[in-house]
Amino acid sequence: MRASVIIPVYNGAATLAAAIDSALDQDFTGGFEVIVVNDGSTDATGAVIDRYRGRIKAVMRSNGGLSAARNSGAAEATGDYLAFLDADDLWHRERLRATVEPLDRNPAAVVAYCDAVQVDEAGREIAPNFVSPGLARAPTMSDLLERWWPILPSAATVRRSTFEQLGGFFAPMRSYEDMDFWMRAREMGEFEYVPRALVVYRVTPASERLVKYEQSYALFVERMTTRYGAAVRPLIRAIRHAHATALGSRGLIAMNRGAMAEARRSFIRALRYEPGLRNALRLARTFLPRTIARALAGRSARMPAD
Repeated sequence: MRASVIIPVYNGAATLAAAIDSALDQDFTGGFEVIVVNDGSTDATGAVIDRYRGRIKAVMRSNGGLSAARNSGAAEATGDYLAFLDADDLWHRERLRATVEPLDRNPAAVVAYCDAVQVDEAGREIAPNFVSPGLARAPTMSDLLERWWPILPSAATVRRSTFEQLGGFFAPMRSYEDMDFWMRAREMGEFEYVPRALVVYRVTPASERLVKYEQSYALFVERMTTRYGAAVRPLIRAIRHAHATALGSRGLIAMNRGAMAEARRSFIRALRYEPGLRNALRLARTFLPRTIARALAGRSARMPAD
């Protein structure tokens, strides 16, 4: 078996069938398998999986998060390469072949990944690319230490030997598990970038996505600081700024609705990531009468009329 496709899913009945179909439809020679890991779903995910019996491998487990689910799939894999696909994303037919070929050509490479088309939760295209032109190349280790790098799990294929040497994804992490893995994998060898958008990536708004990422932020910072010391400070600063920006946006949206208590909570959390005058002033406005706060907010957070 040349490759194993691993699809972790938790309560993803609405999108899972399309993801599985896109994996089974790959234009890939040499043999591949599709492994679907049901991570303790409570919706109709199990029924969707049952429709594919005989065409896929199914792994049932209690809920443990994406990292643990991907690791469970990898434990059942027989392929030389592991390719990941989230249950709400889709692959173009060439995706698997396009990321395996660079690894075949370059024995020093341990991960190959491609670009993606971004769509909203309804499947409408938001952007034709996920990777910006300035980052359309394989990262060095220095790159990964300095900033977030646009590598999606659904766009990545990794050597199974590398995955096993690293012990897979760090299971206790419910977010930032992919960034943690890319950092460790880059220590093992080179990355290859395929400049083609071969994944359809379902995007949630940044303000929602980053708030969800908060659950493992402290653990991620601890692991990165322990492993890389002062060298990782630029990356942590960039992530802190991203969290502060997302929380600030949520606060402004809440302020727009007149939900001052909600806005206050968002600005307090933003201040924890990025203390500064801007977030402090935004927080202060939530304690003022709404008419005054509306006047001070200006165009960035226009308030509804009383």
